[in-house]
Formats: sequence, C-alpha cells, structure tokens
Amino acid sequence: GGDFSNSMAVTLAGCEFRGNTATQRGGGIRVTAENQNDDSIVPQVTIDGCSFFNNTAAQAGGAIDLVVDKLFPGPKGSTDLRRSTFVGNQPNGVAGRCDLTRLQDSVFWAQVNPIVVKRASNPSIDTALFAEFTLSTTLLFGTGNLSTDPRFVDQALGDLHLKESSPCIGAGSIAQTVDVEGDPVAGVLDI
Repeated sequence: GGDFSNSMAVTLAGCEFRGNTATQRGGGIRVTAENQNDDSIVPQVTIDGCSFFNNTAAQAGGAIDLVVDKLFPGPKGSTDLRRSTFVGNQPNGVAGRCDLTRLQDSVFWAQVNPIVVKRASNPSIDTALFAEFTLSTTLLFGTGNLSTDPRFVDQALGDLHLKESSPCIGAGSIAQTVDVEGDPVAGVLDI
C-alpha cells in the first residue's frame, strides 16, 4: 500500500494517496492504533483534508484499513474522517476495526461499500457510525448527508475538484474562511 502507521495517535492532514495497491489490506494506508500497555490511553485516528483515489487492496480497505483498539475495558478508540475525499477505491473505501467512526464534510464516491468497519470490542457488530454533511454513493444516516453525483471536474483523470454545479458546494457543516487547499471560502465549507 501507500503507507503504514503504527501509533497510539495518528493524524494525517492534507495528504494524497493515488493508485496504490496492497496484496492484503490498506491500499492507500494501513493504520494500526492499538493500546496494549496503558489503560489510560484511548487510541485516536484523525484524517483531515486528505484525498484517496483509485487505491486497491486484495482483501479490504481500498483507501484505508483501520485497527483502532485497546486491550482494556472501556472506550476502545475512535476515528475521525473530516474534509476528505474517497473515490474509486476497491474493494471498499474504509474497512477495519474501530468502536466509533465519525465522518464529517467528506465525499465517498464510486465505491461499492464506502464504509465496512466493525467494532473492535465485538467484530460481529458494525462500528458506531456518526456521519454529518457527508456525500456517499449510498445515503448515510445523519444530518446534512447526500447521495447524489458530486460532479467532479474530471473523475476519470483524477481531477476531484468540484464543478460550480456540484451539490457539495456550500453544503458542509463548518463556517470557515479557507478550504483544505487554502482557497478563500465565503460562509459554509464545501463537503
């Protein structure tokens, strides 16, 4: 795959993963945030303003394969995916084990199963998924979510900028003055 991280707290910001392949899991990146030694530390993964395009894994997690867990009772860890774009990753966008997954202001497009994450505490149960202001191939439960063509400039060539006619323009949740590329934003952020 494109990268591997093994740490209690993983933060990726402004990264781009394109056309990577993994023979098992995590085509774009495999993130392992496991706590086996300290009951007071809850593993945390944050991905903000990143792009995952046409990454492939043989088993799961075309874009990202997550293992966010701790061996002690209590909260097992969480993953925050914010202001990020996941397009054309196979066999799915994000897969793995994590008890709590939050999506915000992100796009999951052209993937059969955008999110296949199970609870670390019980792998037979889906993760607690909180999605807000996120566009996905299949509509996700939550506030401000969309399920429609995001209208990229040229998805086939990997230009994932939004056309002016995109339903994602101004449909985000956060009022900011600049977007993830540093361009000025008047009002609400784009998804």
